[in-house]
Amino acid sequence: METFDQELVPQLEHMRRATEAGKIVWSQQNPTTYLWVAASPNARVTIQKVARPVVAGQAAQSPYYLLVGSQVVGSQWVNKPTINGSERPSLNDLLKDLFAFVADRTARDSLQFLTSLLPPA
Repeated sequence: METFDQELVPQLEHMRRATEAGKIVWSQQNPTTYLWVAASPNARVTIQKVARPVVAGQAAQSPYYLLVGSQVVGSQWVNKPTINGSERPSLNDLLKDLFAFVADRTARDSLQFLTSLLPPA
């Protein structure tokens, strides 16, 4: 029987491929957070890079990544699945790669948008 983490790997890989194909469009909320709003069901997914606190006298640790799904239930947003790379180290590298890909794709989409606004040279 597969572990929960092993079951999540293809889902995260599918999310990356769908982002690459333009089927999932992310928006940057701040320098460490990206949001995908799904039309149906009324849901959203957030991916976030989280810096670990620096403890005096210890080396800085690498950040971890969170993937949080939310859905409207009644009239409120309710968090659904949360994948915490700090609690699931086997998934943190996949989340890191997804975050980097989303950040790059969002930057390229922003550049295309700005370029489309410019008058011809």
